[in-house]
Amino acid sequence: MKFSCELPYFCLFIISLWLSGTLFDELLHCRLVGELLVGLLFGNLSVGTLLPADKTLFILAGEVGVLGLVFEAGLGTDIRRVLKAGPRAALVAFLGIVVPLATGFGFMYGVSQQSHIQEMESDASTGTRGSSDIVIEALASGASLASTSIAIAVTLMKQQAILDTAVGTLITTAAMLDDVVSLILLGIVSSIGGGSGPEGSDSGIRSMIVLQPILASLGIILVGVIGCAIVAKIKARRGASTVKLSRFKNKETSVETGVSVHNEDVYINQSDSFAVDLETEDDVQHGDEGMDDDNRNRTDGSAFEEESRAKKRVSSSHRQRIRNRVLIFYSMFGPTIKLAGMVIIGFGYSILAEYLGSSRLLGAFVTGVFFSAFEDLCHQYEKQIAHKIQPVMSAVFFSTIGFAIPLTKILEPVLFGWGLVYAVIATLSKLTTMFAVPAKISPSEENLKDGVSVSRYNARWVVGAAMIARGELGLLMAQQAQMQGVMGQTAMVITIWSIVLATLFGVGAFSVVMRRKL
Repeated sequence: MKFSCELPYFCLFIISLWLSGTLFDELLHCRLVGELLVGLLFGNLSVGTLLPADKTLFILAGEVGVLGLVFEAGLGTDIRRVLKAGPRAALVAFLGIVVPLATGFGFMYGVSQQSHIQEMESDASTGTRGSSDIVIEALASGASLASTSIAIAVTLMKQQAILDTAVGTLITTAAMLDDVVSLILLGIVSSIGGGSGPEGSDSGIRSMIVLQPILASLGIILVGVIGCAIVAKIKARRGASTVKLSRFKNKETSVETGVSVHNEDVYINQSDSFAVDLETEDDVQHGDEGMDDDNRNRTDGSAFEEESRAKKRVSSSHRQRIRNRVLIFYSMFGPTIKLAGMVIIGFGYSILAEYLGSSRLLGAFVTGVFFSAFEDLCHQYEKQIAHKIQPVMSAVFFSTIGFAIPLTKILEPVLFGWGLVYAVIATLSKLTTMFAVPAKISPSEENLKDGVSVSRYNARWVVGAAMIARGELGLLMAQQAQMQGVMGQTAMVITIWSIVLATLFGVGAFSVVMRRKL
């Protein structure tokens, strides 16, 4: 029997994912960087021995993992916080989208025009690239830099105990809005990329290619908003009926307490007369029993009636046993069935969103926001999936990004240099969000729960630093653009370098701001 190295290498791959993710999470609070490096290593060194040459299964598992990641982000969205943050969060999100998108587009378009970059791209791909392809590629790169990592921002704010403050609410809401718009941009860019290329470049980009993903995305979001509104109304009605019922029960209890005192005296006065009446009625009943026995003996079919009554009692008890078994089964497996239904609806809505021309990730996010109103389901998802299955699937996804990047390109000094410059531009572009925030947050706005006061920090720098990290969604958008042929390998390498470095810059900048109380 021939010995195969695939199983040991696969075990080594899984262990490396776990170790690298844990190490980078402890050191830099950014485990995805470690998982990306493992994907780079195993995806490039000795292909076919470290891992199988056909990595379709890994890619599919990564796709499922990223859908779960976006769905979980939707579950963590608090609609009340979004509404409470108001126009200020919308302004922060607007600056956090428009400025990185514009600067990223301009930078990548300029870099793509460089002769040495065009030579690298021509070596990695076949055919010539038109000007429309470069525009779409630059747009996809800028859209990747427009996102904000909610997970990293929340982790950093939890460590500093400012998550439940006004600044924390502002940051999480703005980051969520950034990601929603970024998902819409991803759908637009993907549709434009499908309509361009060798066949579509002659006719140019038609207006419907741009309008379809926008309309589809707005429709997907509108259905989710209507669903959330319906659930909120139902919950409000149930809450009002519960309050009314409790008030009625309290009144009924107080009335019964007063009546019981009065009835006790009446009962004592009437007990003697009731005993006399009972003796008289007993005598009458004894006389009637004799007559009933004679009538029962003369009645035809009395045995049949008794038998039918017995059958009814047996069938009723049988139905009751079945009902009890169903209730026992539901009490045991009901939460699991509900959780499975929620996951199926999430996948189904994601497929529908992609079918209509939007992004399946937007469908997953909107479904998560809808189910965020059901606390029991959220708790079950966190217990059964988020803490057990989701980390593994997410790690596999980030490693598949490394599979798509040639190691020779990621280590190319020229591409690393451009990526470093791009990261600086991406960092500064997100820092512009600080101009939408006042320097100090008044104590009346803080709405503290367990957090500390943020009034001793400069709120502008806190918001600006927290919005820098791109993280998972930026890498996801770059990977999706590359898979759909919108972005070439060279542009993808530069974009990924900028995302990773900007994320590290963001983590470091936030720590400096909180330590020095800027």
